Amino acid sequence: GVEGAGVEGAGSTPLGAATFSPVSVLHVELALGGAWEFQVSPEHNVLVYVRKGSVAVGCPEAEPLKVHELAYLSPSSASSSDGVYLEAPNGGADVLVLCGVPLGYPVASSGTMVMNTDQEVDQAFQDYQRGAFGVPWEHTLDDAAWLRGVQAWRQRYSGD
Repeated sequence: GVEGAGVEGAGSTPLGAATFSPVSVLHVELALGGAWEFQVSPEHNVLVYVRKGSVAVGCPEAEPLKVHELAYLSPSSASSSDGVYLEAPNGGADVLVLCGVPLGYPVASSGTMVMNTDQEVDQAFQDYQRGAFGVPWEHTLDDAAWLRGVQAWRQRYSGD
């Protein structure tokens, strides 16, 4: 199945998230041998992140991405006349698909922090160290373990 939120212009998604450019966020679950194809605007980048299982991106013969791997499709490769193709050849797959226009902003990074300037990166590290980023996410956790961590974090920081 596929579920997600997206907007064609700046505004907010059906889920209420503020956006400043066109963006789509899709959660795709594929059964063994399942395939899904979708059209992407010619100016959009696409990221495909594998949460569980493995998925071939582009065509059935492609080397499948494994769990916690990411594919980046630039606007020219993501907007072929056939669209973006995903297939789960080796079992089921759980995939996050992000689509949006390249923003063209400057990029500064250090470790896991990515911002627009070195000063913003420094501020992000400070914010992270004081707990302002919310719940730290360990990407290897299953959904139930992650939910328990979120609930514990809420109790700790909400004062309940």
